[in-house]
Amino acid sequence: MRLTDLTELCEWTQKRTFQAGQSVFLEGDSPKMVYQVVRGVVKLTCGSSAGREMIVGLACPGDFLDVVAILDGRPYGVSATAVLGNEVEVVVVPRELALRHVALVQELERTSLKELRHQRDWTVAMALERVETRALSALNMLARRLGEGNKMQLLLNRQELAELIGSTTETAIRVLSQLRRQGLIKEDHGWMTLSEAALMAA
Repeated sequence: MRLTDLTELCEWTQKRTFQAGQSVFLEGDSPKMVYQVVRGVVKLTCGSSAGREMIVGLACPGDFLDVVAILDGRPYGVSATAVLGNEVEVVVVPRELALRHVALVQELERTSLKELRHQRDWTVAMALERVETRALSALNMLARRLGEGNKMQLLLNRQELAELIGSTTETAIRVLSQLRRQGLIKEDHGWMTLSEAALMAA
């Protein structure tokens, strides 16, 4: 779906900008708007009963935020926050108007099914794959969606990467060090480069 489809939806469609660390919406908020990322990265987090937040996904340009909440009208199941280190721009339109747009609803339904398949595959990986494999898969995903070839800007800190791959921060640091020693990744001034072997390994 073209980004312009949402801006062409109606005259009330707007663009909004969020600074690094700023919330787009919070878990439990009513989904009154449809958000589509145009520029930057948004992290999606869920809170626990212990008060911790865990990253459950990343939204990149072209992605909608919490499609399930948009379709069923129930409160957002995640919080959406602009990733530290980048400014985020989104296209927004009132949900009631968006749901009158048949092509948009169909796209949202396709996106919802795609996200469900991804969550299923990731759940299996978290249960069965070694943490090194999960780390390489996550880095490959980030490189494909955010990078320039096999090179990407590091937008997640070690704790956020650990949450993404289902490990402790200490384990994530150890795994990254191991990948560097093996020559699979290289970090330089806020950028990471994945070797051909790293791209093939994940």
